[in-house]
Amino acid sequence: MASMLASAGRGTARRLEPPARRRESDAARALAEPSVRSDSWSSAGVSTNLRQMISSSHGMNPARRRSYLAFVPVLTLGLVVACGGDDDGSGDSSSGSGGSSPSALEERLAACPDLSLTSDPSASACLVGTYEGTTPSGEACSLELGEAGAYEFTSPSLSVSHTAPDDTIFVFDHTSIGGYELLAWKVSDPISTETWYELDFEAHFGAGVDEATSKIQIEVTEYGEDTTTSVACVVDL
Repeated sequence: MASMLASAGRGTARRLEPPARRRESDAARALAEPSVRSDSWSSAGVSTNLRQMISSSHGMNPARRRSYLAFVPVLTLGLVVACGGDDDGSGDSSSGSGGSSPSALEERLAACPDLSLTSDPSASACLVGTYEGTTPSGEACSLELGEAGAYEFTSPSLSVSHTAPDDTIFVFDHTSIGGYELLAWKVSDPISTETWYELDFEAHFGAGVDEATSKIQIEVTEYGEDTTTSVACVVDL
């Protein structure tokens, strides 16, 4: 069970102050407008959102496009789970992962606004806090999420203190259907001639999700001039 702490140890500070950047095409900025999902959120609506997302990626830098489209399988998984339950919608949604009562963290995440692919960074305010987990190799890692795209990430191989620069790409998405919850939060710096960063945060839990897959998956990537360093951090729910 993951615990939310008031604060976490700070990692090596790297404040980004990039110089003039190569601006991405207008297509790279064409994120969907904020849209609140209704209680009768349909598969047709999901398909439309996915098509819009794929369309908006055309014209991006190839590396950025691959990262941006990483959200497609996540949202598709949400569609499969949401549409794969009982036809009468009578499935039990009163419990969290593995049939147990939801934790305080799960309840807080589930209370995030139901928004579809919004680029408004304020939508992520519900995620603010500290998340402690482990890397795939079992080493301790932590993410302290702030507001407006700010975060601090600490791990043995990568530590980042980040403030979102101008023209940062934000994507927030929350699917909530019958007790099933899927949240995705992406913070991607504009491509720079110097070091830039990308954060992917995905939480998957609730009805229909077993204990083994009920997790928060965090990935922070540092893009240097000639090197790329990426660290995954998993928080069990």
